[in-house]
Amino acid sequence: MKKYLLYILLLVSILLVGCSKLKEKRGYVYAMSTSIDIALYGENSDILEEACNKIEDVYKSIDKLANPYLEYNGINNIYKINNSKKTINEEVIYEDIIIENELFDLLFYAFSLKNETNGHFNPFMGRLNNIYKNIINKNSDKDSEIDIDSLINENVIKAELNLINNTTLEFNKDNLTVKKIGDGLIDLGGIAKGYATLKAEEILDEYNITHYVINAGVSSIALGKKPNGANYKIGVKNIPNFYIEINSKALATSSISEQITVNNGKAYHHVIDPFTGMPTTLYDTVVVIGDNSCVLDALSTAFMSMQEDDIFSMAKDFGVEVLTFKDGKLLFSTSEEHIYV
Repeated sequence: MKKYLLYILLLVSILLVGCSKLKEKRGYVYAMSTSIDIALYGENSDILEEACNKIEDVYKSIDKLANPYLEYNGINNIYKINNSKKTINEEVIYEDIIIENELFDLLFYAFSLKNETNGHFNPFMGRLNNIYKNIINKNSDKDSEIDIDSLINENVIKAELNLINNTTLEFNKDNLTVKKIGDGLIDLGGIAKGYATLKAEEILDEYNITHYVINAGVSSIALGKKPNGANYKIGVKNIPNFYIEINSKALATSSISEQITVNNGKAYHHVIDPFTGMPTTLYDTVVVIGDNSCVLDALSTAFMSMQEDDIFSMAKDFGVEVLTFKDGKLLFSTSEEHIYV
């Protein structure tokens, strides 16, 4: 469930204003269909430069490893795993694919979170996601007419959900191999940026850099400390006069606002309920705040199809704060503290 999100706007105050004694290093990389902005602050320019270069490399690496559409020479990525099924003499064979440690780790995260969210985050939604993206793209072409029923209907959804529910992964940690069993397609769009941001934060810890802002397409944001100890203020698109105040935290979001189209009065978007096979309708936007960017990214997707009581329970289990929005207003928040104004 890849998220092309621009709906959380970092305000001017998110920048490290007043840090004239600290040197600044700005970085930028385009990866996972997202513009990723990096701002690091510290006393040693060489350390900032080295850390920034490593962070940029992490996003580029995860971009290739998690790509379900393209193959790369010398890299066994998601595309390779998705296309690993072979038929020899009418016998179906699912191949063990040797992958890099980063992709093994990411896939294990995704598979584990599928179980921990009771299936509300599902990494095997690739085929169904592609159908809805096709609808969105075709319907956006005003010069052509689109027959939605020919692309998605009850029978199509039922067949796709059957493939999704009968697909699994087998891991061999000793050999760093993974085997996809079933015809569902892996799509890590709902977790890959969060995982890359988590790896970026590990690099910052390695270099002892505590003042930073990483804006991974604003669907995954990592915030360090402000030198003056103040909070960052983050505004939410389409929610007037509403700001989230946080410091030294990560934040992830999911929203229907970017990839969406309307056909005959019905909205089609890219956030799909893994149980109904239909676009989610409970919330327009979900924001999750916590410490682990990878987990937050997956949870923001999972919570889009989850009822309020279940969100409260799961948020407590994961130790995160959740805010949901509908029709331009805050619907509810799990926070026991006033983290927004």
